[in-house]
Order: sequence, then C-alpha cells, then structure tokens
Amino acid sequence: MREKDIRDSLKKNLHLGFINEPDTLIIDEVGLCQGAARIDILVINNSLYGYEIKSDKDTLDRLQNQERVYSSVLNNVTIVSDNNHIKGIVEIIPEWWGIKEPVEVNGEVELVDIRLPNENPYIDPFLMVQFLWRDEALDILRDLDLAKGVTSKPRNVIWERLAYSLPPENIEALVLSRLKERGNWLSD
Repeated sequence: MREKDIRDSLKKNLHLGFINEPDTLIIDEVGLCQGAARIDILVINNSLYGYEIKSDKDTLDRLQNQERVYSSVLNNVTIVSDNNHIKGIVEIIPEWWGIKEPVEVNGEVELVDIRLPNENPYIDPFLMVQFLWRDEALDILRDLDLAKGVTSKPRNVIWERLAYSLPPENIEALVLSRLKERGNWLSD
C-alpha cells in the first residue's frame, strides 16, 4: 500500500474527527526539536498529536531517534504501519503510543486501531518551547514581565528563560495558543 494512500485516509479521518473544532490545525511534515526528526502529520488542538506513517516500503532504521524526539514534545503519538512492521515497532515504541494498521476495504484504505494512544507521561518544557519562533517566545516573556536581560540574546537563551520560569502545563498552553495564532505556520 502506498504512503500517499495511507496519508490521504489518515488526513480524511483527522479532518472528520476535528470537524467541530475549527481552530484545529493539521499540518504535514513538521520538523521537531530544531530538525532532529520530522513527524508526518502534526495536529495542533488542545494538545499536540503526532502521526508517523511507516508503509511497507519504509524501514524502521530511524524509528529509535523518532521515538526519542516525538516522546519529548508530543502529547499523543500514533504510528500508522503496515502489518509487516508492527512486531518491530512494538519493540521500539513506548506503551503509551497508539498503533493503527491500514487495510484495504473495497478499494479504500481504512485504518484499524491496534492500540489506542495514551497521554505522554513526560514532556520536556525546554524542547516544547522550541516550537516557538524567537519573537513569539520573547513576546510571551514580555507579557509575563520576564524579558529583562534576554531581549537581545539568542533564541536558546530566550527559550531557556521561558521553559524554566513557568510550570510545564502553563508552558504547554502558551505554546499551543501561539501555534494556533500563526498565520503562516511554517515560515520563520
């Protein structure tokens, strides 16, 4: 089964699943953690949902690195994989990740739940703030009256100030809010 067919089916399901939530963003091919890995589909809503596709033509060579990166910043992750890869995937991914298998039914790709995702037990606040552009992070610091001494610093310093100045749940809410406000999400 082609990756394009799997992706089209997944995106169709996601659009239907979030049809009543107009502020939800569904974005293809998003780099995470300054390009350490790329997620096939990212859904930005009240959480960050990641979807990774492994078709029968893919290998699992990059999955350990992808698992490490995705598990650092995404609230939920689901891997959509051909049956040939599922045994190998289960050996690599944590138990909280979901697994879907694409199957062809009457010429259409349907996604069958093998394992439902659970909430990520730990998100790294410093890596989470890296979703923000420098100016976005600095604006948040200014709004919180925490920008003194970092306004001319590089983004890593600004991210660090933001990540370690607030509780993780506040950081997550601020990041999600900013990501949804972006007009041209992939531009920097």
